[in-house]
Amino acid sequence: MLSAHGYRLPIAEYAGTWRTTRLTSVNPVHRTKSTDIAAYMRFRAEVAYRVRTSTGVEVTATAEHPFLTPDGMVPLKEVRRRPVAIYPFRGVDFQEPPAEPLVSEAAILRPLTPNQVAQVRPVLVKRHLLGLTPRDERFPYILKIMALALGDGHASLKPSGGGVDFYGRKEDLEEVRRDVARLGFKSTNVYTRKRHHVIKKAGASYEFDYTECSFRITSTTFASLLHALGLPVGNKAKQDFLLPSWLFQLPLWQKRLFLAALFGAEMSTPSAVTGHGYNLNSPVFSLCKREAFRGSGRKFAHQIRRVIEEFGIRVLDVMEDWVPIPGGSEFSHRFRVVVASGAGNLIRFYSLINFEYHAEKRFLGNVAAYYLTVKEMVRRHKLQSAEVAKRLREKGLSREEMFEELVGLYTPAPFLVHRLDGRSGRPRAWPPFPTFPEFVERVRNAAGTSGIVWDRIVSIDRVPVEEVHDFTVTDEHHNFIANGFVVSNCGVRLIRSDLIEKEVRPKLKELVDTCFANVPSGVGEDGIFRGSHGDLKALSERGVAWAVDKGYAWPEDPEHIEANGCLKDADLSKVSERAIARGKGQVGSLGAGNHFVEIQKVDRIYDETAAKALGIDRPDQVCVMVHTGSRGFGHQIASDYIAISERAIKKYGIELPDRQLACSPIHSPEGEDYWKAMSCGANFAWNNRQLITYGVRNAFKSVLRRTPEDLGMRIVYDVCHNIVKIEEHDVDGKRRKVAVHRKGATRAFPAGHPETPTAYKSVGQPVLIPGDMGTCSFVLVGLPTAMERSFGSSCHGAGRQMSRAAATRTYRANDVVKALNAKGIYLHAASKAGIVEEAP
Repeated sequence: MLSAHGYRLPIAEYAGTWRTTRLTSVNPVHRTKSTDIAAYMRFRAEVAYRVRTSTGVEVTATAEHPFLTPDGMVPLKEVRRRPVAIYPFRGVDFQEPPAEPLVSEAAILRPLTPNQVAQVRPVLVKRHLLGLTPRDERFPYILKIMALALGDGHASLKPSGGGVDFYGRKEDLEEVRRDVARLGFKSTNVYTRKRHHVIKKAGASYEFDYTECSFRITSTTFASLLHALGLPVGNKAKQDFLLPSWLFQLPLWQKRLFLAALFGAEMSTPSAVTGHGYNLNSPVFSLCKREAFRGSGRKFAHQIRRVIEEFGIRVLDVMEDWVPIPGGSEFSHRFRVVVASGAGNLIRFYSLINFEYHAEKRFLGNVAAYYLTVKEMVRRHKLQSAEVAKRLREKGLSREEMFEELVGLYTPAPFLVHRLDGRSGRPRAWPPFPTFPEFVERVRNAAGTSGIVWDRIVSIDRVPVEEVHDFTVTDEHHNFIANGFVVSNCGVRLIRSDLIEKEVRPKLKELVDTCFANVPSGVGEDGIFRGSHGDLKALSERGVAWAVDKGYAWPEDPEHIEANGCLKDADLSKVSERAIARGKGQVGSLGAGNHFVEIQKVDRIYDETAAKALGIDRPDQVCVMVHTGSRGFGHQIASDYIAISERAIKKYGIELPDRQLACSPIHSPEGEDYWKAMSCGANFAWNNRQLITYGVRNAFKSVLRRTPEDLGMRIVYDVCHNIVKIEEHDVDGKRRKVAVHRKGATRAFPAGHPETPTAYKSVGQPVLIPGDMGTCSFVLVGLPTAMERSFGSSCHGAGRQMSRAAATRTYRANDVVKALNAKGIYLHAASKAGIVEEAP
């Protein structure tokens, strides 16, 4: 898998780091991006398929795994002759960075005034930047930003205000600003202004206009940190500096980050040789020094050459020239580091190093790697054809017979004649093979500028496997890079009891720990029940009635569940084998993320009549709230049918207002299949929460030595969110049957509604809104106004104030646990990462 930092790591090795790792993702039209991982999954499988493209890119995937094609995401088994997206940049293998601190506190504070020290040191302490090591998850961002500043930046530590200025293209600078924000520092907006330049060289004068874009990190702390790491302050051309010694101790993937960001600023753009569009110019890195500092400039250039060569890339000798500085007698010395121009060497450079913080160069670097790969394939094919021609001549075939068999699009008859006549050497590219500028334009038109290119699958071989892995990512385009390929229902339940807090508080820890033992939780964990394909068919088609028959539910439980715990149209034949494989072992499991089992007490009652109807009749009464869904089973159903709907959009000529939307006409084959598959997901989720209820009831029985029936542990209600329901509503003054999509929402029907449970007809359907770990949850009832305003809907829970990645950077698990303990809250979680991600 290709991470956002450009290193490769086998997917199985992400198990312990996925919550804090970002992956490379692509907007299929515009640019390369990065994305957080929402979930890491591991599930059993017996067979997968090794896929190979015409350019030799390989990956092993299941038949249902979606691949990006011109028609959107398509399962491998349905790709057939469609081109698939590949990403030519490969990156380098991950290695653990060294653990030694990079700079000392004294080195950071040494150049500062006493007033600056008083301001900077507390910030360094607060942000845990003292003792920064290459293993710190923030270091890759610091490394890239420092390299960019070394090329297209300017640092200042003036007492009047220190900071770092950056220059570049607006869209690239916005990417830098996002990384600065990830580090917790503030920056200005990107400013633009028109500039006019005149350059005089060799008796000639060159004039041009351009738009300069820039922004500033307004932080003396950040500037002093980068300066201590090795970034010069002031005019870089008028001082001596070299690469910092610690850079040479870093693993290759971090050296790549540094070089790629530096080259994004100061290396030539991939382009064709003037007058010969089939050959590419050598990439050239340049830096300039004034006369007095040319010695350090030459050493710096040789250091850059040395680091590039560590990637197995051939670099020419450092070149030097100079130009007079306008308005004076002094010269500016330019040092150039030139990457050798051989096709294999350039492919290695663009596929291993490429560019950061410059989307256009990165796009052209990807295209260049692919173009050269294809060109080399054509050359090899021509040489192979020539060898075949020689063997056929030895067998006595005439030239006409040989040409009939061998002449093709890229192997013309004159080439074979010349080879048969004894001409040797490397074949040259020639029409109809496109020049590099022509090839770039074709890629822009066919695949956009994200860096992907289209390739064709030439072989698919069945291979035995024991398990496979997958990700869910948060990016709106739902894709990531695997071996160079671009690849891609929930609810709440409340259980009441006759207990009050003082009866439970002395045994709270034991009770929570027993619930944790009885209810499997965490990424990929198996559930309480592991059944056969027939069991999964029964529970996903019959709903909670299955759990009643198996003894996991009380006979009256379905009466207190939305839709009585069953959507009747469920049909497991509309669910993929991959979803079935993921679901079979996860019935009765909590999962990860914001899913929970929480022992609660009633804090206050606002409507005694409604509360009494729900069985909640006094403060300090103990309840249990469960939040989880259909696990990997439902997630895979959604992924499968998103891909199907993306094709349906084109099939039915549907125009949508947003690229993130996908749909099918509800009475189309695709729409009807999805409704039946989604109904299976809903029934699975109800049974999942039912088996968790079974585990919770048994935990109370085990710890308190009383039966669940004696404790009055009946279900108040179970209500879905993130689901589609067929309902009747007033639309434009008419009663109509509609499909209500509740995404991030839950049902809130009023008193007297036909679907409000009998026990609650007089007060309204219970609405359950969970809070976070440190705040109250709310139990409400639906009102008639909800039918008028929101199709009988309400919000479904507390929202997030920061992303999971931001929470991970901000909080520490031990601090969160201590803060909760201070409130009398005991927490037992499957992982420390889960604690900080869901910090209150």
